[in-house]
Amino acid sequence: MTATSSSGKRSDKERTVLWAARDGRLVYTDGGVTWYRPRSSSFERTDVSELASALAALDPPLLKLSGRGGPGWCGWELTEAGAAVLDARAWDGDFPLVLETKDQRDKTVRFGGAALTPPIDEDYWLFRVKVSDNQAIVGFPKFSTIGVGFAVEEDWNTNLPYVCGAAMIWEHIRDNKGDPAIPDSRCLQAVTVVVEAARNMMAVSG
Repeated sequence: MTATSSSGKRSDKERTVLWAARDGRLVYTDGGVTWYRPRSSSFERTDVSELASALAALDPPLLKLSGRGGPGWCGWELTEAGAAVLDARAWDGDFPLVLETKDQRDKTVRFGGAALTPPIDEDYWLFRVKVSDNQAIVGFPKFSTIGVGFAVEEDWNTNLPYVCGAAMIWEHIRDNKGDPAIPDSRCLQAVTVVVEAARNMMAVSG
């Protein structure tokens, strides 16, 4: 992915790198590699060298090397133009909300009159609406209903049944959004789409 101009909408990947630079989570090593560390992990890292270099090469540049760090590394930081892009939320409204569906067997564990939470993860879903390149709202089978929550969770198993409605579900799960750059309004819209899909499925199956 190559960026050529500072004007216009920025992609979600570009936005993620800019937020990481603002939060001090974008590191440049003396080997010429730029590592991105997500907020949710102290150890995970992703090579975003090409994208960081492209953002630094824009006119005006959105990133610059800070010159601060430790032996063998330094950090990237935002330029004034980069900060302005984040402040303007230049990517808002530019991410299409698409409902995805797939067959997903209910993996709720049952024995006698008891039931255990199914193995919920980002691949366990009936319905999915992506809100960024790395995050989505999902609906999944749980306890004979459909739970709704984020696909990638810092606080695991934070979800509510679809019958609770979009507003209540959003307030319950919002702390799992992870990336602060994802607009809350986009997430609420995605929850609404998943709730409606779940409602339609349960109406037919019921």
